[in-house]
Amino acid sequence: FCAKKRSIMKGDLTDPQREKRRSGILRVAVLSSTNSSFFPVSAIMLAVRSLGLVSSFGSLKTFQRPLLHLHRSFSSTQPSAELVKQLRQNTGASIGKCREALKETANDLEGAARWLRENGVQAVAAKSLRAAGEGLVACVCRLPSGGLEVFRSPKSKAESEGKTEGDGSSVQVPESAVLLEVNSETDFVAQNDLFKRFVRLTVDASARMSQHGGGQEGDGMLLSVADVEGTQLTEPVDASKVPSLQVGEALQQLSALVGEKLVIQRAGLLNSSARAFVSGYVHNEASPGVGRLGALVGLSAPDVGTLPEQIGLLNGFARALAMQAAATRPSFVTEASVPSSTMEAERQILKAAVLHEEAQSGRGGKSEEVVMKVVAGRLKKQMEDEVLELQEMLTWSRVVGEEEGKQLLQQAGKKEGGKLTVKAACEVISKAVGGPVRPSHLMIFGIGMRAPVISFESK
Repeated sequence: FCAKKRSIMKGDLTDPQREKRRSGILRVAVLSSTNSSFFPVSAIMLAVRSLGLVSSFGSLKTFQRPLLHLHRSFSSTQPSAELVKQLRQNTGASIGKCREALKETANDLEGAARWLRENGVQAVAAKSLRAAGEGLVACVCRLPSGGLEVFRSPKSKAESEGKTEGDGSSVQVPESAVLLEVNSETDFVAQNDLFKRFVRLTVDASARMSQHGGGQEGDGMLLSVADVEGTQLTEPVDASKVPSLQVGEALQQLSALVGEKLVIQRAGLLNSSARAFVSGYVHNEASPGVGRLGALVGLSAPDVGTLPEQIGLLNGFARALAMQAAATRPSFVTEASVPSSTMEAERQILKAAVLHEEAQSGRGGKSEEVVMKVVAGRLKKQMEDEVLELQEMLTWSRVVGEEEGKQLLQQAGKKEGGKLTVKAACEVISKAVGGPVRPSHLMIFGIGMRAPVISFESK
């Protein structure tokens, strides 16, 4: 700018005076670029006059165009390619839309995601949990006998009823279950046998932690990563390459061996009790109990004592819900677990989206009452996707078998072949076991998820 206006600087001024006033203009311009709300263009123009470069406001017109150009170039912060990439990964929106959203929200990622939804970019909701990252998730349960077992999906009616294929004895109800996520930098390390073994040994060690018995029965919680790293493995990952038995030290040794940063990202615990069943499921298993996504579901149920048939039914139902949670990835376990602030925020976003659609179509003119009815319908549909108990039950036949499933539906007064939600399936199971049954806790960890799902029913 100063170079272009060098001719104005000529006259009676000496070289030192000229240089001083030139630097003064630059200082004002830099201040304007850092905070345009405190130093608008008009303020810069007044500063130019105060420096004695011009004698009247009329002469300021000479400066007006380059000053405006300077102001606009500094005040319109361009989003970086990294921010655009991150928003695109989080939302699934196009690069152009992501760039526009970041400009409109001053490069705020959360605000940009909200802006996209308010402006009708539907891909955001479906992909909002995605993020970059590699690693593995492991899930294991602790039995009353002290042993550990990986969760299996119910593959037969006999299994669903709680019978083993050998002697027909009742299965043990898990006392607790642990879900663990360990991250690596690349999928090459995630496929490494030593890494898989480390993840499995670590989740086993976490399940044996003495403090798992603390806390209230049936409650869910996140375990401290420091506590997990301080536990002892029952055997080394590799006697020669990774000999340490302490989880934290073994992690460092394995990290040095594979040449990547390895991180225990998070660990979660669900406790069971006489009135609560807990079950889990691991999807896309790389080895028993270890895969890329895992889910834990806590089921609140009546005390059925030692009745093997009812215990087996509740066990199978809990496992089926864990499978469904892994497949559909809901954000909440029940309607009661959705915070009122979240509902209100979603309502406002959907309202803005409806109004935007009206403006784009050129129709407009809808009353507030009509708009809110549309919003209520969309919010209901959204909650049917994001709340576990409102979803359609996908694994009903695998819980009880075809014939028994039909009988249970008839006993509960439900139509065969109709849409059966998880909530309705709970009512059917409740009739069969003689007491209320409902999902109460939900945890989902997964590689590629932006954040874990942790939802507990409000008491």
